[in-house]
Amino acid sequence: MALQLHPWQESALAAWNRAKRQGIIEAVTGSGKTYVAFGALEELQNEDRRLNTLIVVPTVPLMNQWVSKLSELFPGRRVGRIGGGFTDDFSRFPFACVAVINSAVRHTHRLLQHTLHGPVKSFLIADECHHYIDAPVFRQIRSFPFHYTLGLSATIDPYEVPGLGKVTFEYGFGDANRDDLVPSFDLVNTTVSLTRGEQEDYSQFSEKIGEQIQLVREAFYYELLNVPEREFFQRLKQLMARDDGSQDPVIKRLFGLIFKRTRIYYMSERKMALATDLIRALVHDGRKKAIVFFERIDSAEDVQTDVAMEAATKLRSRIQEAMTIWCRVFHSGLQRTERDQVLNDFRANGQSALLACRCLDEGIDIPEVDAAILVASTQSRRQRIQRIGRTLRRGKDDKRPLIVTLFCLHARRREL
Repeated sequence: MALQLHPWQESALAAWNRAKRQGIIEAVTGSGKTYVAFGALEELQNEDRRLNTLIVVPTVPLMNQWVSKLSELFPGRRVGRIGGGFTDDFSRFPFACVAVINSAVRHTHRLLQHTLHGPVKSFLIADECHHYIDAPVFRQIRSFPFHYTLGLSATIDPYEVPGLGKVTFEYGFGDANRDDLVPSFDLVNTTVSLTRGEQEDYSQFSEKIGEQIQLVREAFYYELLNVPEREFFQRLKQLMARDDGSQDPVIKRLFGLIFKRTRIYYMSERKMALATDLIRALVHDGRKKAIVFFERIDSAEDVQTDVAMEAATKLRSRIQEAMTIWCRVFHSGLQRTERDQVLNDFRANGQSALLACRCLDEGIDIPEVDAAILVASTQSRRQRIQRIGRTLRRGKDDKRPLIVTLFCLHARRREL
């Protein structure tokens, strides 16, 4: 079998080969970056069919997608699963095993120990690696001496990841649009100001958060020493859980303050009003299909999840009061059958708005849309590109999607 690669994919594969088959491909969502990995796997398999390939992914839906696609492209080669209730290994599935990141870490060294001193070589493919390159679990995986490594991401901040390699090829929106892989789109940034009361509350909570962070740093000085800023809240979450099942009150209060401040710019009255007006203009009057994203802003992820759900529910109520369109909240708490039904209904209804609470990411088949509204934008360039990329699907009639980002004026320094 010979894969048919797009010219950019061939160039990316060649660059990876020149880097001695160690490195990261950064390519915009929707451009087909996984096919670079398929091409690399095909090359290595043609050289040595004894190769054991471990593919690490962030979610179970992505694991299932990889297994399905590999089975299609490499007929006759069985693919194992690790995670989601599966505990396969290379003794039964020597061609490849696809593992969810949290499950992979517990098995990597045991699974691939035989490749350290024997004739069998190992290949690591880290899909959507921006999700976990900083996580301690991934450090344990990349500490294994793989013979070949390939990372895939739509946008990744560090140029080099120890144990995975450097960024060997970049393929952005402009490149994909030039090659007719993603449509042109219009990007509009607009601001709303907080009400006087919201501004006062936001400032007070910001001051209290600063004071509480100082207390936390003093109380956990050694535990937080040399912890990178982007891992700060993740580390606090670990420290908050005590051995007796209780929670540290100093850290718990910090998360509580963050929740209350986050709620202000998620639930801003003027932002909710503008979002409702946009849905009326685009969906109700414009007869279009739109996704509304509620992005994370701080690094305290559990805090944003709760606030995003509250904000999405509030916006849905306002929309239902103001107009008659199909509108649902899509969140990680839905069962898989419920998620599939919601997306099928969204796809089937013409005038529709899907309110997404941080789980419309990789592994979810997004219907073609006309517009995306980012209700709470993020400091992260990575996450904004991910959200925009999820809306850019080449349609049959060459639609030009509209991307609207809403900023709160008072919180803008944090949101930009």
